[in-house]
Amino acid sequence: MPALNVTTPSLLFASCNNPLMPFSPSISGLWSSMVEQSPAGFVWAGDAVYGDRMDFHGRFSRPTRVQATAQVLSDLYSSILGPSNPYYPLPSAYHFGTLDDHDLGANNGDGSFELSRNGVSNEAFVDFIERSNEGYYAGGGGEGGEDAVKERSRRSKGVYGVKVFDFDDGGRVHHEPREGGFPAGAGGGGRTVAVFFLDCRTNKDPWPRGFDFDGGKGAGLDFLGAEQWEWFEASLKASTAHVNLVVNGLQVLSQNRVPNGNLAEDWEKFPQAKERLLEAAMGSGARNVVLVSGDVHMAQLMGVRCRRRGGGGGAEEALYELTTSGITHSWGTFFSPDPRQRKLWYFPYMRWCSAAFMDLAHWAMPWKEVIRGEGGELKYSTSLNYAKFDFEGLPEKFTAEVRGPGGEVLVSHDFFDTGRREPSAEGEKWDCEPAGGQVMWHELLFGYVVCGAFILFVVMAPVVLYCIGPVVVGAI
Repeated sequence: MPALNVTTPSLLFASCNNPLMPFSPSISGLWSSMVEQSPAGFVWAGDAVYGDRMDFHGRFSRPTRVQATAQVLSDLYSSILGPSNPYYPLPSAYHFGTLDDHDLGANNGDGSFELSRNGVSNEAFVDFIERSNEGYYAGGGGEGGEDAVKERSRRSKGVYGVKVFDFDDGGRVHHEPREGGFPAGAGGGGRTVAVFFLDCRTNKDPWPRGFDFDGGKGAGLDFLGAEQWEWFEASLKASTAHVNLVVNGLQVLSQNRVPNGNLAEDWEKFPQAKERLLEAAMGSGARNVVLVSGDVHMAQLMGVRCRRRGGGGGAEEALYELTTSGITHSWGTFFSPDPRQRKLWYFPYMRWCSAAFMDLAHWAMPWKEVIRGEGGELKYSTSLNYAKFDFEGLPEKFTAEVRGPGGEVLVSHDFFDTGRREPSAEGEKWDCEPAGGQVMWHELLFGYVVCGAFILFVVMAPVVLYCIGPVVVGAI
């Protein structure tokens, strides 16, 4: 059998990539750095493309959002594989992952969207992944063909599954069988890594309208759907991997973001679904579970401390989530994915506002789930970024890094082997709280006042003056 392309025991994760964005030195540098890592796998954490767009109709007109068509999605995926990006596909990597709202084709999209219902978005993404792996298979990286992920996408059930990397065997990939379930024969050695990728869009319930300050509007609403839940919980329990990474498009551990899912999306707004996911991660018995997400155009390392409910479950146990988001745009470079806005005369000011606001939010908001370093600094970055999981230290430890356009390490964390956790008993629950402790009401009020004042006086005031200035001058 030909030698594998893999040179390092590592996996890369990335999200939020608009192929229509001009290929700037920063974007080029980010992709070049990814290639230099020579990873065994590259995992899309959502928004590989932006199929929907905003149409602007003038200074006083409200913009309209145009949803994607099948042809638009196909063209965008083809553009990633075209000559405009000479770094993708990564020559060493097996490519896979899941979609989020913009590669579904609708902002904040869900199961009611037409391309979601008829499976067009699913099949377009899976076809893109197959094309991304043509060079990998040609280089001796394994065999392609039918698998459970493709089968589900054809039935409009979602883009989800599990891949297992065996770094005792050169990084060989074990695929899920067509009938589903954890890959048989994947082995349980100390250098095996399973990546579960979940689809939080195809079967998602729509966000409730308006603000929801106590989570009541999201009660009983779901992201995954019954079939995906059944598959995930059973497959995670069956995992024999030494490390289990669970990736989806939306943040799971984030708290106290804008309390409106139509403005800021995360799992907190569907509280029962979030609780079920945390209980699967903590109570499955799977070893070294870490969550991975995208979507928010920045990088964050978050954590919660969990204990079995009832007080008789032993010591506190930690669960971490690494968010990596922003291949082509980020809060530090301007959060919007629309390249047209970068041509506007006031763009430099808005870019400064974008970066300053997110730094201010991390200072003012009680986001106690964001992990602090030894010096007290919050582990986040608003730069363009991707994530690297390095498994060189297995079975004792593995390392997660967020890297920037020059390959510089922006965030880093070492995970030490926790052993196999005792599975939950039937009906047993877990209670989790942010790593930094419970949030007090006055802390939240302070954060909202500070951030609201910045938006009102620093961001909006110049926009209002720009809009009404000519009217006022004309009246005078």
